[in-house]
Amino acid sequence: VARDEAGVICGAVRIKLASNGWELPEAFQPAPWQWVAPEHIAHVSRLMVEKSKHGSVLTALLCKASYQWGLVNRVYLYVIFCAPGLVSMFKRNGYLQFQDVYICQYAGKQAPMCLYLHNLEYFERIKSPVYEWATGYPISEPDSGLVNLMEKFLAS
Repeated sequence: VARDEAGVICGAVRIKLASNGWELPEAFQPAPWQWVAPEHIAHVSRLMVEKSKHGSVLTALLCKASYQWGLVNRVYLYVIFCAPGLVSMFKRNGYLQFQDVYICQYAGKQAPMCLYLHNLEYFERIKSPVYEWATGYPISEPDSGLVNLMEKFLAS
């Protein structure tokens, strides 16, 4: 949660670990990353910023805090579903789309995307701000299966 100078909430993001009950929607089963334990997968949703704060650094700060929360909590893979108009923003941060846009009965058109939090080489290559956000946080050796999977998503 982000608050303004007066303490009023002006932005928020929700993160739910797969080990706490979040599941990939049935349309995407089986998951392309089945070997990753649920405690290392999280769903990031409800990234919201008050309209008066659009265009400010607030969205980036919420993304940064979310990424760093994932590192501290040993998350390897973030999964999001976003409106097609937000795909380019998430791609700049290192997310990759893993399937075509689909129609969600609650949210309309959604692009399924994922982020491998420990893929620093990729973040550096695309000049993602995520590369700098990782400074000072524990980064494990890259999981070759996840790196290969991300490269597959990148190629598609």
